[in-house]
Amino acid sequence: MHSALLVGRDHTEIGAIDLVAEGPCAISISRGGAAKTYTHTDPNEDACLFALGPGGALLAVADGHHGAVGAEIAMRHLLEQVAPRWTRESAGSGDALAGEAAEALAAINREIQSEAKRCKMPVSATTLSFVLVRPGEDLLLHVSVGDSHIFRTREAAPLDLSWAAHNDGRPAYMGYDDATEHDAMHSIAWESLAGTRSVVLVTDGFSEEGIGHDSPSTELDAIQTRSFACEGELRPVETCRGVAESTLSIQKKNNAGDNLSCAVWIQG
Repeated sequence: MHSALLVGRDHTEIGAIDLVAEGPCAISISRGGAAKTYTHTDPNEDACLFALGPGGALLAVADGHHGAVGAEIAMRHLLEQVAPRWTRESAGSGDALAGEAAEALAAINREIQSEAKRCKMPVSATTLSFVLVRPGEDLLLHVSVGDSHIFRTREAAPLDLSWAAHNDGRPAYMGYDDATEHDAMHSIAWESLAGTRSVVLVTDGFSEEGIGHDSPSTELDAIQTRSFACEGELRPVETCRGVAESTLSIQKKNNAGDNLSCAVWIQG
């Protein structure tokens, strides 16, 4: 298994972007294009990863609130406890993987709560989205808590599969008792990968009202139109870079920043 992890504590310069790519996967992280105009704990509370193995790829983004530690806990749990078995040659049925995803959410939730108690600090409420792509088994598993996006692109414009795309209620966060106890607080689903050109995960710095893009799906469509015109091996990098650069540009224009992390898988 090959993997990469980017965490916010290592990326605190406004306007800077760090990007890592391999094969069909790419991830990027940035503090943002301008200073935050809202109360926050750490300069950059986002994190992202990809893990690539013989059976497929796991990609994830997380957005911490009240500190970066929750996002880091979520990423490290996925990378160490989930990715090795999910990216191997055989990983099980969609239903079995969905069950394992629910178990992973519960375990991450407990770890975030435990760390808060250990440090005697408020819970680092965290949004978390991750996907498993297994081309050989025609499977796309997507899991979401909170307002990060999971865009899937086929021939039409990108479609947001995330929890937030289907819920108008209060925000959902990892780290609280109800985060994994109620179906209404998270989304876990799997479907056919057939016809999928790309999967793009991105935190809400891309779309936050007054900070990011008013129509994130439309913006991503334009970014991918440009990246798909590149050679195949460059498309993950160019999509990830395009999301980051476009977000920093709109944040600078709005004079209001937010952290951004992005994870991309593109069909070879």
